[in-house]
Amino acid sequence: LRMLWPHFSSQTYVLHERLDSLDLDGVLVRVQVDLATKSKAGEFVISDWKTGTATDSEQQEVQLGAYALWANAGLGVRPDRIVTQVVSLKTGRIVRRSPDSAWLVRIRAQILAEARMVAPPLVESSFEPKPALERCLACRFLRICPEGSNEVSSYSPLPEPSL
Repeated sequence: LRMLWPHFSSQTYVLHERLDSLDLDGVLVRVQVDLATKSKAGEFVISDWKTGTATDSEQQEVQLGAYALWANAGLGVRPDRIVTQVVSLKTGRIVRRSPDSAWLVRIRAQILAEARMVAPPLVESSFEPKPALERCLACRFLRICPEGSNEVSSYSPLPEPSL
């Protein structure tokens, strides 16, 4: 950590380890940025800590791209003001990237393509509703199922006992 402090000491803290999300054309993408700061030059710097030695560079690129999309869409930071960086806690090495619009468009398309392969779009004719609270809470059709939504919204836990 001492080897990294000089790099971060001049930056202004924005947030760290905050779970957030963004909506990409109906696909909910969750992000948890390790550290976000502002540089003296006004850059919004997103740091991703790495504790090991090797990482999958394609996976890392998508992760950093999702962070950049989140900063742009969720926080309104212009792409030319965003810097992503991978910070090796083991070696102190920092690899920075300034995303451009073409990269963000490619990452967005990749995230959407992968999400659609994992969870194809739901259509109402895909299932027959059988509302029951436990089933509905775990059902992947809940967001388009009025019966399931009613079942979940009508649930109220038992009141706390009075002492």
